[in-house]
Amino acid sequence: MYIGYCDNVEYTYTRVGGRVAAEPDLSDGERVVFKWQSIYNSGVEIHARLDGEYYVGSVTLPLLEGSRVCGVKLISHGSTVGVYSAGTGRTEGGEITVNAGVLTDEITLRIETSSFDVAFCKPRIYACRDDGAPLLWPVPKSVSFGEESVKISSISSGCEDSLAAAKLLRELVSERFGDVICAEGVPLTLEISESDEYRGERYTVSVGREGIRLTAGKRIALMYAVFALLSVGECGEFRLSEIDNYPSKEYRGFHMGLPKPDNIPFAKHLMRDVLLPLGYNVLFVQIIGCMEFERHPEITEAWRRELARDPKFPHYYMGAEGGTISRAQVAELMDYAHGLGFEIIPEVQSLGHVQWLTIAHPEIAEIAPEEREIEDTRNEDERPVGVYHHCYCPSDERSYELLFDVMDEIIEVTRPERFVHIGHDEVYHIGICERCRELPADVLFARDVKRIYDHLRSRGLRTMMWSDMLQPVSQYRTPAAIKLIPKDIVMLDFIWYFHLDKNIEENLYPEGFDVLIGNLYSSHFPRYTERARAKQLRGGAVSSWCEVNEYRMGKKGKFWELSYTAELLWNPEWYRDEQRRVFSYVISHYLQPLQRDLVRGKYCIGGYEKSFFSPSRGKVDGIPREILARYPGAVIADGSVVVLNDKFDRLLIEHTALVREMRVPWTELRLSGEYTLCYDGGDELTVRAEYGGGVLFYDSSYGHPLPEAVHRHTGYIGTWFSDPVFEGKGEHGEDLLVLAQVVENPYPNKILKTVVYKSAENDISTVVLCGIEGLKGRGE
Repeated sequence: MYIGYCDNVEYTYTRVGGRVAAEPDLSDGERVVFKWQSIYNSGVEIHARLDGEYYVGSVTLPLLEGSRVCGVKLISHGSTVGVYSAGTGRTEGGEITVNAGVLTDEITLRIETSSFDVAFCKPRIYACRDDGAPLLWPVPKSVSFGEESVKISSISSGCEDSLAAAKLLRELVSERFGDVICAEGVPLTLEISESDEYRGERYTVSVGREGIRLTAGKRIALMYAVFALLSVGECGEFRLSEIDNYPSKEYRGFHMGLPKPDNIPFAKHLMRDVLLPLGYNVLFVQIIGCMEFERHPEITEAWRRELARDPKFPHYYMGAEGGTISRAQVAELMDYAHGLGFEIIPEVQSLGHVQWLTIAHPEIAEIAPEEREIEDTRNEDERPVGVYHHCYCPSDERSYELLFDVMDEIIEVTRPERFVHIGHDEVYHIGICERCRELPADVLFARDVKRIYDHLRSRGLRTMMWSDMLQPVSQYRTPAAIKLIPKDIVMLDFIWYFHLDKNIEENLYPEGFDVLIGNLYSSHFPRYTERARAKQLRGGAVSSWCEVNEYRMGKKGKFWELSYTAELLWNPEWYRDEQRRVFSYVISHYLQPLQRDLVRGKYCIGGYEKSFFSPSRGKVDGIPREILARYPGAVIADGSVVVLNDKFDRLLIEHTALVREMRVPWTELRLSGEYTLCYDGGDELTVRAEYGGGVLFYDSSYGHPLPEAVHRHTGYIGTWFSDPVFEGKGEHGEDLLVLAQVVENPYPNKILKTVVYKSAENDISTVVLCGIEGLKGRGE
């Protein structure tokens, strides 16, 4: 898979219409200039002929100083595929990027002129191409392939770390390819090297005719090599290849809570089948009152009691979805993560967000005054309700007796290697009780940080914390504390999404802090390439801020966020925002379907046989003609019936919507309607069609982010439960989208007679049912 700029491009120029050749007044290989006297308002077309069929994501036209255009259209084989309009004219110079999103072997830039010079450098056509080479993601620093493939005859390893990687490799080879290790293959060796060249997380994969060797300097990097090898495998044979890769950012994390016990298997799949192959190396695990503490069982008892009533305190769902999980279960899950090579950094919320402590020990609470309500939460988080005490008193020694005892138990269970994350964000109540009110808030804050810092240092651990209370751009009272706390604390900056116009992490650099971008969301983090160049920016972490289960993470677009952000953290030096459409294509067509199958435990070695079924006749009013051309049997879904009369392992319900529903990120998904699966014998199964989950407006771009700060933790919608099966273009270049909602059939041995759709009573989305594909798994 080639991903990058199209280099081998043949350019020609005509006036608009394509029939009359246009000769530039200047063309020196890079710069092309058309003087206004040569073109007036006739316009110019740049015809780019590619050396094969590519998925063209976007085209950037770099304008030179003095150049001015009214608009640019992208045209492919006579059809408009992208539009940029500047209205009365564009300011001189700059770049124009136009999204395309089309498979093509040629693209035309139609430049609308306005009696100004048109001067530009060579257009940058960003694209990808399935050239027969395997896809590796994150993209390696260096990779080459041969034409032949080899099988594996044996797997050998030496030290404990390589033994763990070998065990994982055997599991994955068996799951993906079956029993394919055979005498006709070549030996495979996994090796941990102490050489300086493997310092950090560099790994290499060498697949040769005489043998296969995976080499790295530490366990998790060797795990990355395992997944790289799988990426060059097909049907149990592995392509001759040389792969050399290493991450450009040291910390690549995922911030999560604890699952409820029933979802521990999902959490393990998330770690093994999503986070590890994407190259993440750190798990930030928030541990609160849901864990059944041995030393302080009253904390868990109070957790159970308080969460049985409303209102519930903030982020309660991060703790076993409001339930409990035993200490032994937490330890077992952390051991599993350690076994894969992840570094565990427990987050122990302290000073603020400590309702999980104060509900059991109200005597340590910093008593809050009346709080104002926040109605507009676009640029500020809501204040906590007054029912719970948000902070402990930093002048009460009992606060630290309790905190340190609990923190030590969490350290015992999670076994962190280097760091503990101490929270310290959004400390709304500080300096308000009789003990504290005479001291400056910044002094109180810094004194608390230092107390915890010293406690952790006595146990051989370093400190991480959120940095919002130290930012001068916030409304908090403690930014001066930045001068008073130890400089080897690692800061996680997360309120960047309230200040999208500023690089606020730069406020931390002059004080000597290393910084991670907390809540790093590729969906709307601006100027990433520029900001990532700072040496003090050591990485980032995607956050869940939701329950640890497939539905909640899928609803918030977290799987997509993880896939996209992985490339940002491994390769920030070559990332550009204009790559978004290409990355979306790669994720949706090559990464996500596999991730979903593995997370669900539904991977089918032999693949599927497919049969397509159209719905019964119905209304077609309002359905775009381009969709009807692709799906002649498409109908307005309400009341429609699809007859199948066969057995299936999986269904793909192909549908779209005629109206764009409002998506409020902190609410549940809107129900558009329900599909009823009717089986022989009378059994029925209901499948929900939720807008923003399984179905989207037809004029949408799959994987397009919600970039506004109000969305914060919900950057992508409709990117997990369904795959794009039709991504076309309307007559004016607008996107057309049909999704296939993936439904696992719980009754594969029963005849599925019909599927019937009924709209929800309050539905306005108007679902269009294009058809249903029934999938039968092939034998191994």
